Amino acid sequence: MNGVVEDISLLCRGEPTQLKSWIRSGRTQISFLVGSIILCGGIYGFTLGILRSPEQAIYAAIKFPILIFATVFFNALLNGMLAMMLGVQLRMEESIRAVLMSFSIACLFLASLGPVFFFHLWNWSPSDQGNSFFYWKLYHIAMIALAGIIGNVRLLNLLVAVAGHAKGQALLFSWLLANLFLGCQLSWILRPFFGNPNIGVSFFREDALERSFYEDFWVTFQGLMNQFS
Repeated sequence: MNGVVEDISLLCRGEPTQLKSWIRSGRTQISFLVGSIILCGGIYGFTLGILRSPEQAIYAAIKFPILIFATVFFNALLNGMLAMMLGVQLRMEESIRAVLMSFSIACLFLASLGPVFFFHLWNWSPSDQGNSFFYWKLYHIAMIALAGIIGNVRLLNLLVAVAGHAKGQALLFSWLLANLFLGCQLSWILRPFFGNPNIGVSFFREDALERSFYEDFWVTFQGLMNQFS
């Protein structure tokens, strides 16, 4: 248990000297990173769906870690190529370990806010819960984006130690854009997470490949603005 706490503390502090050994030969840390994503991602996923129903919360708890691993898997080649293009000495498996670190930090951040999200819901009246879907959805989209940014930025010192200041910053920025862009669209394909109150509870949508995350975001934003007009 003490070892897990030490690993969490080391990861969240972004200690470049020790984390450098994680990406170079840290196969023993892979289980810790994967486990933290499954556990913390599952906790956060539960908070996403609980506004809709307990069933939707369980579905989201299962699917949120899947979303994280899918993003890592499909971005693995791109992230490795970006590192090579920038002249950074990172092998493909080392890039994957670094990206797993960033997502592990993001999931730890989101899970730590779980009590805040539940307290938020607890203080809503039944009428608030019925009319708050647009707010809840945009709020969590913002939290997920913030967690992704934090997870990547915490690795800045590590990337600078590996690649130098300029290349490390460029690599961080390119990884952040790639992960956010692909992660957004994958979340759309794997929906629902929040569970639209006007649609039945389901694990996947039949129209998963129709439209895009960005179109839906704009529609959701307009729906929120209409509530204030």
